[in-house]
Amino acid sequence: MVICLSRISAPIAGLLFLVPALTLWAQILPQVTARIIIEGSKGAEVYLDEERLGVIPGAGSLVVPNVPPGPHRLKVTLEGKRDFEQRLVAAAGEVTRIRAPLTDYVGTLELYTAQGATVEVDGRKAGTADDTGRMLIRDLKAGRRNLHIFREGYNERTEQVQISSDATLTITLELDAAVRPVAAPGTPPTFVQVRTVAGFHYNRVRSVVFSPDNKWVIAGNAGGDSYVIRIWEASTGREVRALYDDGSTVVYILCTRDLAWCASQHVQGAERTLRVWDPRTGRELRRIDEGDEDYFGLTSISPDGTRLVVNRRTNSDVGETTVLDTSTWRPLFKVSQGGGALSPDAGLLATGGAVIQFWDGLTGKKLPRSIKGRGDSVDFSPDGRWLAVLSKGQLQIWEVSTGRLGPRYEAGDHVFSSDGRLLVTNSSEVTIWDFASAKPIQKLGEGSAIAVSPNGDWIAVGGDLSVRLWQRRPATR
Repeated sequence: MVICLSRISAPIAGLLFLVPALTLWAQILPQVTARIIIEGSKGAEVYLDEERLGVIPGAGSLVVPNVPPGPHRLKVTLEGKRDFEQRLVAAAGEVTRIRAPLTDYVGTLELYTAQGATVEVDGRKAGTADDTGRMLIRDLKAGRRNLHIFREGYNERTEQVQISSDATLTITLELDAAVRPVAAPGTPPTFVQVRTVAGFHYNRVRSVVFSPDNKWVIAGNAGGDSYVIRIWEASTGREVRALYDDGSTVVYILCTRDLAWCASQHVQGAERTLRVWDPRTGRELRRIDEGDEDYFGLTSISPDGTRLVVNRRTNSDVGETTVLDTSTWRPLFKVSQGGGALSPDAGLLATGGAVIQFWDGLTGKKLPRSIKGRGDSVDFSPDGRWLAVLSKGQLQIWEVSTGRLGPRYEAGDHVFSSDGRLLVTNSSEVTIWDFASAKPIQKLGEGSAIAVSPNGDWIAVGGDLSVRLWQRRPATR
């Protein structure tokens, strides 16, 4: 068809000439677009219509400019999380803000255990088992989860379980009843402070012991003082003797049953020495240079005085226990676990570590006996039936013959009475416990070191510059 322009009115003719011009300008001018802001987890990848746009930065949001108006499909992904997907319509010239929460793959744990038991998952309390021993834990993150189950009067239990996404794991984890020491007849004793013995001029008491005959209390200073070891009569408070005018820190003191000698560990700058001396005369019998190794404990002497146990840490933090032959003062044997102590009859050596290991106390031969409890140091009860294991500020009592767990205490230093009836602990304050019931009897205030006399009549509590002496109250009828 041929259009005759001479027959078209002027306005219409002008519009016809304007159409090509508008088409040209539409191609030249930019299209009005939309902008999308995605808020989500750091490191998540963002896709729009299957095209990767980028990663959400640490600020927590990704800005996507120049989005064509119209419908789109958004996807946000992150390893280990469920994908977020959403359909949206972008409006020209407008900003669309979308929050894209990413959730874990989760499952459910149905647990059967002792009724009333507390359950922790990955170190956080998850709840308490009901009267039937059942506990349902929902929305557990998929993967390996660490369970810790405990209840008073039962051995605690630690297990690792595998949680699957969108599935329920049903397991039974029973707790064994904990053992208890046999209660002694009668009412537990209490103590009254009768005197304070002093003589130090600087710093606090670091170590304190009683002589085997119960007559003397012997204390070591934490350093900087003249005469860092002092001996007093317990019954009168009279100072008997002062030793070592060198300002060293006395870390530990132990004495033989016949009081033939005492041993003390001293730290003076980088120097560490083991000193053996006669408490009756104050004369030094032997000095052993321990070098710059971090020796950290004299724990026990065999009943006949022929063996002395010395502990030290090593670079691996596993530690090492050395049993010295006191006739030569050379190592009788060493074992590659620290925190060791001899049993009362010296037949067994127990050491700390990832497991509590037993060794022959005379030869150092490793025995096929151990306890599944982690500890930094160990100590036998006077009857040898129980093992006190110190780990991260908690004192656990284990039965040696069965490996079953008994009472637990929040404590640091500790010492048994010779009859095994009392346990004295030192944490924020010194506490006397009835060992059989694990119930506190009496609190003795703050202290830096503790000791119980062999006859159980005296308790010594070290403090700043002095030692407080507590005496057993006479039994009342």
